[in-house]
Formats: sequence, structure tokens, C-alpha cells
Amino acid sequence: MGRGLEDSKTIVETQPMNITLRQLRAFVSIGDLGSFTKAANALHATQPALSAQINQLEECLGVRLFDRSTRSVALTQVGRDLLPVVDKVLSDLQAVAARARDISQKNTGRVTVAALPSISSTLLPRAIADFHQSFPGISIGLKDAVAERIVEMIRSDEVDFGISLRPTEWCWCFRTDTGWRKRGKSRWRTCSTGR
Repeated sequence: MGRGLEDSKTIVETQPMNITLRQLRAFVSIGDLGSFTKAANALHATQPALSAQINQLEECLGVRLFDRSTRSVALTQVGRDLLPVVDKVLSDLQAVAARARDISQKNTGRVTVAALPSISSTLLPRAIADFHQSFPGISIGLKDAVAERIVEMIRSDEVDFGISLRPTEWCWCFRTDTGWRKRGKSRWRTCSTGR
């Protein structure tokens, strides 16, 4: 007869944790599919390797997760209680890995845009929607301003870039500061030379 969740909490708190992601994936896969064979196929592993992972996990936790017979496998009560918890842990770890990839690939962050009110209400909503399709992790802040103010906002780094219809001479100003240089990045600013 297997130990209950209360007993497993005591065991887990007093013994070092040597649980691996493979063991947790094996547990969830077997629990979901109801078969060591199907889970082994789904995980591209051998059945003996999967059995060994489950044995190690059960030993580490100090509980039986499955009732096994020659023909079937079924979750114990502890296994049924733990399955959604372990499934959530794996989902959270996948989210952490995806977030880390996004951060390393610069797929997250915030961009602030200054634009004329006529542009922000007509052209930008569609452009922002299209942008979000490609870069869902980047949020866009929008500030309405007149043309002269847009230039000031760019120069003062209040916004990342600006959009205006005012005819003027524009030049590209390259700007880098110590913080950006350390990260190997540069910033471009659009500056008006005035007319």
C-alpha cells in the first residue's frame, strides 16, 4: 500500500531532491497515455528506460505513483493527485524556457512611438496590429504630439521613434551610450535639422 501525500511531504522535505525533467515527463506521459509502451514511443525512449525513470522518481518521492500489473498500469491515488501538479510544473518550465529564448533573441520589450494624432488614429492601429502578429512579446506605447514636439521627444529619448508628415529635412543621428555599448547594441535617433 502506497503512502499518502502527507507522508510524501515529510519525505521530500528531509531528503535531497534528485528529480529530473525526464522523470517528470515520463510520469506525465504514462499518466496521460495509461501505458508504458505508448509513453515510451511518444518520448522516443525504451520501455526499460522509462520504467527505470519511474522507479527512481518513486524512490525519490517515497511514494508509489502507479499500480502495475502484467497487463495494465494505473495511477495510484497519490499519482492522480500529483499528475496535474507535475503537468503544471512542466508547463511553467516550458514557459520559462520560451521567455528566456525571447529575451535572448530580443523578442520582448517595449517600443514607444510619437506620432501626429491624425496618424495615430488612422494608420497606426493597423500597423501595430500587424506588428503584434510578428512580435507578440513587444508592447507598443503610443504618444500623440505635434511635429516639433515629436523631434524633441526623439532627441530627449522620451520615445524610440516618431512619425510625422511635416515636410522638413531629416538626418539620421547615431547615438550610443555606455549601457547600450556594454550590451553590444546601438541606438539610432532621427533628428530634424530644421528649415
